[in-house]
Amino acid sequence: TLIWEFFIHIAYVSCLMLLTNMLRGSDQFVWVDKMHASFNHKIHYQLNLNDFKTFWTWMDEVAIPKIYREMDYTGERLDWRTRKFMDDMTSYRVGPVRLRQIRRIPKSCVDYSKEQIHYWQDYGMHPDRSPCGQGNTEQSFVKAGSWYNLPLSPQELTWAFEDGNLWELAWIYQTEQALRGVPFKGEIEFYGGDEYSAELGVNLMTALELTQRLKDSAWLDGHTKVVFLEFTLYNPAVNLFSSINYAFEIPEFAGTGVIKNHNYASYQVYSYDDEQATVLLVCQLIFFIHLIRSIFRLIWECKDRGFINWIWRDK
Repeated sequence: TLIWEFFIHIAYVSCLMLLTNMLRGSDQFVWVDKMHASFNHKIHYQLNLNDFKTFWTWMDEVAIPKIYREMDYTGERLDWRTRKFMDDMTSYRVGPVRLRQIRRIPKSCVDYSKEQIHYWQDYGMHPDRSPCGQGNTEQSFVKAGSWYNLPLSPQELTWAFEDGNLWELAWIYQTEQALRGVPFKGEIEFYGGDEYSAELGVNLMTALELTQRLKDSAWLDGHTKVVFLEFTLYNPAVNLFSSINYAFEIPEFAGTGVIKNHNYASYQVYSYDDEQATVLLVCQLIFFIHLIRSIFRLIWECKDRGFINWIWRDK
């Protein structure tokens, strides 16, 4: 029995090692390292990116041209299928590329009394333009162009979602479920997957135009807590998807600029499309059978030792 258990354990460990090697191969490391190096350009990212101005410069000169390739090496415009590839012509864009920001409420934000509201009105200012105004809250639905614009009516909000206007939607709060966002652990705090999302469209012209409008209208301002650049790539050569998230945190305390962070999550969706599919399937079956066997064996041992009866008797 001991020898039999030994061989079963050896088979289980071997299958586990094969699964780890096939699902997390060296190709994944090489591809992720290449993507990381292409976006982390030393001049634009590591040294000079320390405020909103340099962030928009990095977007216009590094990030967007690499994500949206328009021309081939001869200067001819690529067809619509090929334009979905990045500049390396091996990584394929899947889904939208978007900027997503999370805003903060100022610590001075309080509920204003009637006297304070009259004070604002006497000076020709609306209470919504105070530090607790529409643009400084975490969940606002304002008309596009400024965080201090008037809020959208329910009908206008419905029209904005129905039309799918990228410019208007950038100023509307959306939940984590609506955005299909993923939480992110930054250097300062943990961030949710909700808030304000600006999708950059499907080509270079749309992306550059939208980022220019966002920059001119101060979409990122002093109440921005963090801004993310999020997109997903697929590399058919190595059969890998990669969800890429660049985070730029803006701390409240003085003396510190933008805190940069990033996360690359790579995974295989089509695991059975190569010559190793049979070996992978057999290893997964052995792993599953061993797991079920171990669970039943543990339950049986607990029953033999009286643990299960003792628990039921106490209840």
